[in-house]
Amino acid sequence: MNKITKKILAGILSLAMVFGCFGGIGTLDVKAMGDTLKLKVIDKNTKQPLEGVKFYLQYGKNAEDRPTENDISLDASDQGGNITYTLEGNEAYEDNVYYICLVAGSPYVLEKNIVVELDDPYEEGLEISKVDGKMHMYSTITTIEVTNSSVTETDPKQILKVNTKEGEENVSGVTLSLYDENGEETTLGKTVNGSIGYTLTEDAVAGNYTLGVASTEQKYVCNPIPVVLVDENGKVVISAVGNAPYTGETSIPFAVESIKIESVTAEPTTVPKEGSDNITLTVKGTNLPNTLYYRRYNREAVWIPL
Repeated sequence: MNKITKKILAGILSLAMVFGCFGGIGTLDVKAMGDTLKLKVIDKNTKQPLEGVKFYLQYGKNAEDRPTENDISLDASDQGGNITYTLEGNEAYEDNVYYICLVAGSPYVLEKNIVVELDDPYEEGLEISKVDGKMHMYSTITTIEVTNSSVTETDPKQILKVNTKEGEENVSGVTLSLYDENGEETTLGKTVNGSIGYTLTEDAVAGNYTLGVASTEQKYVCNPIPVVLVDENGKVVISAVGNAPYTGETSIPFAVESIKIESVTAEPTTVPKEGSDNITLTVKGTNLPNTLYYRRYNREAVWIPL
């Protein structure tokens, strides 16, 4: 005789709030420097990734004519602002220095050309030793900030600059939003290296707002802070943030905390074959939001022989 039991386990009901990563045990390939240059291109004001920005590697400290046969073209930045270049082994090495430069005619401005230094420490092929004066590791991603010269300069008080931290650490990938007095949400975007800059749109309305994590944010919570927009000489600007006057010259510190789920239990743990509408999930953890969501999976019945 067989008995059909449908079990509800924590593995069947997975909370959308849980974002754990479990790495398996394997061989670790350690590289001191590496032969791959990884760049992240962002707008200096908004701190958001820029697509389609083109650079090249200019060879030599004293080269005058551009381009030279030793200069290297790089792919344009992708949608995430990323550019990757892997040394091919035939790069010039006598001066061992390249400069990251914008291509001629670019609408963007780079305040300084970033230096890339090459080396061949083991006589086994060129590697990147330093980028912008900092030791280059295999996983290093260098952030490049540029401004668009074709865009009319914006009043600093029209750009909300925020620096997101958890404790003393900058936090990337946090989605922030502004909420008006009716709870209507305007998503600002995701933080990059802890920073974000949001430029008020032309249809911005003066009033009292609240800065907080987005309603879709599933990793972090915060204590929201007030933001006041006012009409100043016919344009809407940011007057105050966190009850302090806002000038737009520096970023506003904004604290977030990670959502941590320690355990999830279900009651009852077994239900009859026809199912049940009364299942209670108990979630324990820290910084839990008021509302949790779970994803329900259908699973075939498990036969348990007696």
